[in-house]
Amino acid sequence: MSVSIVNGWTEITPPAGAKTIYVSTSSGSDSNNGSSPSSPVMSFARAKKLMRSGAGDQLLLKRGDTFRESFGYWDISGKDASNPTLIGAYGSGNRPLVATGSKNGFNTAFAGVHDVAIIGLNFSAAGRGSAVPDGIISTGKVTNFLIEDTKVEGYRNNIDFESFLGPSYNLKVRRSVVVDAWSRGSHSQGIYADGVHGVLLEGNVFDHNGWGNGAGQTMFNHNAYITAKSSGLTAIDNIFANASSHGLQARPGGTVTGNAFINNGVGLSYGLVNGSGVVTPGGVTGIVANNIFYGGHNIGAAPAGVGIETSNIKSATITDNLFQIGVTTTPNPAIAVSNINGTTNRASAVGIQSLNITNNTVYGWNQGIAVGGGFTIKNLQIRGNDFQNIKHFQVVTNYGLMSGQSWSGNRYNVPRNKTGPVIVGNKYLTIDNWSRSYDSGAQDVAVAYPDKNRSVNSYAGDYLARARNLSKAGWDTRYTSAPLISYLKGGFRGSSTVTPPVVTPPTSPSPIPTPTPVPPTTGSTSPAVTVNDVSATEGRSGVKNLTFTVSLTKAAAKQVSIKWETKGATAVVGKDYVGGNGTLYFAAGQTSKTITVQIKGDTLRESSETFSLNLLSVVNATLADNKGLATIVNDD
Repeated sequence: MSVSIVNGWTEITPPAGAKTIYVSTSSGSDSNNGSSPSSPVMSFARAKKLMRSGAGDQLLLKRGDTFRESFGYWDISGKDASNPTLIGAYGSGNRPLVATGSKNGFNTAFAGVHDVAIIGLNFSAAGRGSAVPDGIISTGKVTNFLIEDTKVEGYRNNIDFESFLGPSYNLKVRRSVVVDAWSRGSHSQGIYADGVHGVLLEGNVFDHNGWGNGAGQTMFNHNAYITAKSSGLTAIDNIFANASSHGLQARPGGTVTGNAFINNGVGLSYGLVNGSGVVTPGGVTGIVANNIFYGGHNIGAAPAGVGIETSNIKSATITDNLFQIGVTTTPNPAIAVSNINGTTNRASAVGIQSLNITNNTVYGWNQGIAVGGGFTIKNLQIRGNDFQNIKHFQVVTNYGLMSGQSWSGNRYNVPRNKTGPVIVGNKYLTIDNWSRSYDSGAQDVAVAYPDKNRSVNSYAGDYLARARNLSKAGWDTRYTSAPLISYLKGGFRGSSTVTPPVVTPPTSPSPIPTPTPVPPTTGSTSPAVTVNDVSATEGRSGVKNLTFTVSLTKAAAKQVSIKWETKGATAVVGKDYVGGNGTLYFAAGQTSKTITVQIKGDTLRESSETFSLNLLSVVNATLADNKGLATIVNDD
C-alpha cells in the first residue's frame, strides 16, 4: 500500500520499480534524465515522454518555479488505486505555478485514464484575454482521480468533469482552493461534475466563481455544480462563498455537512432541478446538517437570496443548520420546499416522499420557510426550528395546503407583522391560529440568544482572504469552515468553544502572504481537547477495532463531557464501519479516554476509505482539535 492519510493529507509512496521524474524551469534542461532533483528536465513534454502508463510513476514540479505551458492531453494512468500516477511537487516554497494563459491546464485523453492524483500545484489562467480555457478537464471514462492541495484560478471552468465518453467514478477534491472562474459568453463553474459516480468535496475553498472580469452574475454559473446524472456526493467542511448563483448545486442529493455558505445568490440546491437537465428518478436521499448559511445576494437584477431550495426527495434530513442575515431586498425564504420545473424527465420526480426539517435556526432572513404547491407531499415534518427576527411580513408561506405535512414546536418572531405572518393557501393566520390549527406547540416569542450579532467579519475581518491562501505549507485551521461554524452557531446556542483568531489585516487585497499560524488566545485556563488520527488494515472478513484516543492537555478540576459522533467520508456507515455517537466523560484528574469504532472486512478490491470521529461540543474544556480521521487501509 503506497497511499496513506497523514494528518489529513494524502501521501503517495511510489511502488517498487516506479520512476520519479523531476521538472524545473529554474534549474532544469531537457538534456537531463530527470531522475533526481539535481538533474531535472525543463518541459512537461519531455517529462511525459519519460513516464509510463500503468507503473505508478511520479512527475514532480519544483516548488517556487513558474511553468508557462500546459500539460496538454494526459493519457498516463496509474498502476491501480493503491499505486496511482502522481503529478506533484518537490522542494520548498510556494506551489509550482502552472501558468497556462489561454490554454487548458490539464486534459485527460479521449480514452480516459485511471488512478491519477494531482497534489500541490497552482493552475492559473491569468492573462487569458478573450479565450475560454478550462483548468482541469475530463471528457469522461475516468476512475479514481484525486485533486488535493491544489489551487485552480481564473479559468472558464476551473474543474470540469463531463460524461461525453461515458461515466466517471470516484472523483475526490480535497483541501484545494478553487476561485475566480469566469466567462463573458458561456457558462462558467468552479467545479462541474456530470455523470460522475462518487464525488467527494472535502475541506475546499470555492470563492467567487462564475463571474468577474466583465462577466456579470447569472443564474447559470455556480461555485460547485453536481448534476443529477452524478451520484454519491459527499460535501463536507468546505467554504462556498460569493458565487454568481449557487454555492452548491447538489442535484443528486447526498451528504452535505459542516460547510460554510457565505454570500451566495442561493446557498444550496438539493435534489431540485430548475430549467433543463434530468432529475434523479425516484428522488434523492441524504442529509444536510451542521452548515451555516450567512448573508446572500441577488443574482444581478434577479431576486435571489434563498438559503436551501429542495425537491424530489425520497428520504432526507435538514437539521442543525444556521441561516443568518439573508438578503434584505427580496422576500425569498431561508428554506424553500419547491416544485420541479422544466426538466427533461419531469415525470420521474417524486415531490417530497420523506423530508425532516428539524432543529434549524433562521435569524434575520426576509422569510423563514416556503412550501410550494402543485406537487406530491407525503411526509414533510418541520419540527423544533427557530424562525426569528424575520424581516418581511411572512415567516411561513404554505401553498401545499398542509397535505402530508406535520409541524410542531417551532418558535416564531416577526416584528413587522403580528396579524398575518403565516399564509396557508390564500388565508393569513396569526401565530396563535397557526399553532391551534397546524403547528402544535408553536410559540410567538423573541428568543433571547447569547450573542446573535456575531458575524463572519467579527470572527475575522479577512477570513475569506486568508482561506483563499490556504495550502499544506500554510495550513491554518482557524480559516477553515469548522471554527467559523462553531463561532457563529455559538451565538445562538451558547455552545461555541472557539475564540476568533487575532490577525493583522492584510496591507493589500492580493496576494496575501501565507499567515504564520498563531494559536487563538482564549483567555481561559481550561484544558484543551484533542483527538488523534488512526488507521488499520481492513481485513477480509469479520470486524476489527479502531481506537481513537481523546486527550486533555491537562487535568481538569471539574468533570469534562464531550459529545461525539462518527461521520462517513468515503467509507460508508453500515458497510465499511459501524457508526456511533455518544458522550465521553472525563472525571476530575483524568487526561485520556478512548473511543472504539468497529470496521468491517471484505474481499473487494477498492481504494482505502476514510471516516471521522467528530467532537461536537464540550463542557468545562475547549476544543483544540475536533476531528479524528480514520483510514481503513485496503489489503485485498
